[in-house]
Amino acid sequence: MLKLILSLFIFFIASLNYAQNKSYISSGIDSSYIIFKFKRDSSIVLRNGDTFGNYHFFRDTLFFKQFNTSGELFKDTSKPFVYEELSTIFLGITTIIIFLGTIIAIRNLRVIRKTQSLESVLAFLNDSANVSEDRRFLLREFNFMLNKPKLSEENEKRVKNVINSFNRIGLLIENRLLPSKFVLSIHHSQIIRCWYKLEDYISYNENLIGGRYGRRIARLVTKAKRYHDSNKKHRVTQIKIYSIKGKEPFLIYETNIRTGLHGLFQKLVWMLRRVFKIY
Repeated sequence: MLKLILSLFIFFIASLNYAQNKSYISSGIDSSYIIFKFKRDSSIVLRNGDTFGNYHFFRDTLFFKQFNTSGELFKDTSKPFVYEELSTIFLGITTIIIFLGTIIAIRNLRVIRKTQSLESVLAFLNDSANVSEDRRFLLREFNFMLNKPKLSEENEKRVKNVINSFNRIGLLIENRLLPSKFVLSIHHSQIIRCWYKLEDYISYNENLIGGRYGRRIARLVTKAKRYHDSNKKHRVTQIKIYSIKGKEPFLIYETNIRTGLHGLFQKLVWMLRRVFKIY
């Protein structure tokens, strides 16, 4: 980018010097004479009937010093190259530089965004792997009861590990550092299952501490359900969970498919969510 700016600047200076050496400008109130500039610091004044080089100034008009077939002087129809035109050229060059700079800046921002997204994806994958055993404990063995809210130190640590992991994921998604579709395509059903297990525990802790706790998980669950509903291959399936180890799983979520006009509107919303990845 710096080389391009320097090249254009040198081109502008060269054009300016060329114009100063080769241009002529008309002057005088009645246009009865012309100043022909052929060097930076010197010039020749042509009056009616004067000749300089291949030019002849006659009756307030500049002609080439040669004749056509009719024996008439060729009239110089070229416009005088004045410094206002240099300003126009410089403005055009500046506009091009700004335009190219904007394109390069946008490209660099996209590269930075992709780099940040890649780092967030790697962090998500590592985090997900680190708490996989805690999630398994939560889904298979953990059952929170309001009449017995006290957990062992180890079990409470496992549960909070899962909550903190989902909170970190929600934070990255909300700040657009982690693509929501990437997370939901991997974990949308697990998010719904984990929330089923955690909802009472989170509500209990919110009442206990008097503040919001784990609310990002609730927003993440909403996204997970929208993702499930918007994709045909998912909405035809049911999400189930084990209540007690060894027992048959039971249903905790399935898509509510409407009919009629409401069904058409519902399908339109699903399509828009899927196309624009808005969950």
